[in-house]
Amino acid sequence: MKYWSLSSVGKILAVTILGISFGVLAMSSKSSLRLNWEWPADRKPDQKILVNIENIKTPGAGFLGIGRSPSMVNSYPDPVVVTGVIVKAGDLSTGKKISITMPRLELNDLGAGDHAVLGLLDGETCICITRVSGDDVDLDSVSCIPE
Repeated sequence: MKYWSLSSVGKILAVTILGISFGVLAMSSKSSLRLNWEWPADRKPDQKILVNIENIKTPGAGFLGIGRSPSMVNSYPDPVVVTGVIVKAGDLSTGKKISITMPRLELNDLGAGDHAVLGLLDGETCICITRVSGDDVDLDSVSCIPE
């Protein structure tokens, strides 16, 4: 009988730890938004957001450089991870952190501390990015896709 009670305590403890872990993961996913990158391919964004760029860094290549293999589905030429904070947006909440892995070539002259307008499809796929002068820009007047 004593063995049964110890295993029950162990099960209760395991369930509690798993519950707390899932709660922490759920809370962290709400505070930041991970965007996907795709080239425009004659599409127009259905939403634009203004972002203050906080950091631009080169991602790690992973074990034996596998992450940079051109045969990997999510591999981009000369990839960078751009992180920032949403300053102005329609449906998305301001102050939310964003992160996107994209080709360095698409950044043009963007750097940390700059403001940029990102064109989104379905709220999670970024198809264009362009630098703007500050946070007082009218999102409707900015086009991030070359005409």
